[in-house]
Amino acid sequence: MTDDWITTDEAAEIIGVSSHQVRHLLRSDTLRGKRFGRSWMVERRSAEAYAALERKPGPKPQSN
Repeated sequence: MTDDWITTDEAAEIIGVSSHQVRHLLRSDTLRGKRFGRSWMVERRSAEAYAALERKPGPKPQSN
């Protein structure tokens, strides 16, 4: 059952966001995961379910 848990980098690839954003989603309880010391592990089903959601795009970059 080791396939049930993935790293934040693997989750980021599945979802299409940065690993920093994945950690933010974990801290806000949007994704299910566990923290082992300083490292997070993400529940694969949670990442796949979040990836299937229709999300709004982020803010447009400001041009100077």
